[in-house]
Amino acid sequence: MLNILRKSSRVFRLILIKPSKYDDDGYVVRYWRGVLPSNTLSALYSMTKQVVAEGCLPEGVTVEMTLLDEISYKVDPKALVKKHRRGGAKVAVMLVGVQTNQFPRAADIARKFRALNVPVLIGGFHVSGSLALFKEVPEELQSLMDDGVTLVKGEVEETLGGILRDVYDGRQKLLYDITEKPDLANAPIPEVTGKYLKKFAYPNMGTIDAGRGCPFSCSFCTIINVQGQKMRSRSPKAIGDHIRENISKGVNYYFFTDDNFSRNKNWEAIFDELIHLREVEG
Repeated sequence: MLNILRKSSRVFRLILIKPSKYDDDGYVVRYWRGVLPSNTLSALYSMTKQVVAEGCLPEGVTVEMTLLDEISYKVDPKALVKKHRRGGAKVAVMLVGVQTNQFPRAADIARKFRALNVPVLIGGFHVSGSLALFKEVPEELQSLMDDGVTLVKGEVEETLGGILRDVYDGRQKLLYDITEKPDLANAPIPEVTGKYLKKFAYPNMGTIDAGRGCPFSCSFCTIINVQGQKMRSRSPKAIGDHIRENISKGVNYYFFTDDNFSRNKNWEAIFDELIHLREVEG
């Protein structure tokens, strides 16, 4: 378990999984060490901490999170459920940041957890992009909903608390269609955790998406259909403060995951923050 957010005898355990993919022979691609940590895992970790602290769940519920990136962790649904249900805890699984090449693997994982009567949610660009681009729900997504898997379309910064409450109460929808684009200025910065990073080649690496969206209209790109054509940015000061705080934890190397950082209106201010950290604060 990576974090205990509140203390009580009632426990809600969330398993956040970034699925891998199958190779050409049908084997799961997995390595002894990963290279790039999942920014989506880190973002959902920090968002969950925030909404739980704000009281999205009943008073006195303990929330524990486990982060698993299948690129460097083995995902065994039966073993995970057996371990996390100890003490009568409620368990839910979130398959996050699922891209198209990872979707078949994510669907298989989801069905294995559903067979164990565990609530499962899937989000990411394949789900969000497919639902945004097509008028009808694609067959592979409808099939998952028919099996009781919840699909999450869109960005969840402003809706995650309600979704978690629905899951905890056992009344989650089969589809959360989130169309509003959240304001990122004060959204929690993606947060890495030491235990998670131990399975990566660079345990001092963090990730940040400084902004989302793109002003262009390229026909081949799903970014504008999922994150919109209006650029939204995190606060440069918040980014600088977060990096400054993480230095004390040994995290001093960052990968910016933006699709179009050069169009971020705050790009210069963000660089100024990084320059100040490097040249003035050392």
